[in-house]
Amino acid sequence: EFFRRYANDPEQNRRLLESLLGQARLLKKKKRVRQAKAKYEEVINEFNARGLEPGSQDAQYPAEAAFELVEYDFVAYEKLQIKGRLEKQGEIIQKLKKSKKELKRRYNEVLGYKFLDWMIAALYRIGHLEALFAQKLYDVALPSSMNEDQQDEYRGQLDEAARPYEDRATANYEFAIKEARKNSIMTAWTEKIQSALNESNPEDYPLFKTEVRPNAAQHLSNPFAFPSSPK
Repeated sequence: EFFRRYANDPEQNRRLLESLLGQARLLKKKKRVRQAKAKYEEVINEFNARGLEPGSQDAQYPAEAAFELVEYDFVAYEKLQIKGRLEKQGEIIQKLKKSKKELKRRYNEVLGYKFLDWMIAALYRIGHLEALFAQKLYDVALPSSMNEDQQDEYRGQLDEAARPYEDRATANYEFAIKEARKNSIMTAWTEKIQSALNESNPEDYPLFKTEVRPNAAQHLSNPFAFPSSPK
């Protein structure tokens, strides 16, 4: 009844999007993945069909929906481990690189909605993608077919390959926390960023119990450019 009554009423955009998103959240909670994904897509499609603007208060709904859609595929990336024979490990590394690139592209799409809470969440995940890739390289199980010298050489190559991704992760986290502080954002995602930075540099990034956050929902009401994350 609600959708029939308000489907074409621009004054009810927020009520409609909020209702659709609520349904998607419930389906996600019930682990009904296919239906949840479809409902998240519906949120995005309704936002676009109604000609609503990024940076508006209404943008929080498609921003969350887009983020949650990427999260489903992030889980598969997070779980994939580099193991097996040397040739197989090389194949998995290439698969991870391809997946990381695609996930980063999709998290960057979340930034396009210009709703700060979800922008910070996406920025965290972009850094997290790099950090996870580095950790996967550090955690590689050395092939038993190698002798000790070969294993030492391979381990050194993996460690050297991992370091640039660690540095990239740190750069993304630092960028994200800077933007969060500049815009007075404090959510579970900023806490994750702060914690990640604290692990590598506790002196510059100590952990605090609370930070001041004046508004519960942050969006970009002005059309200034929120920069993309570091490459």
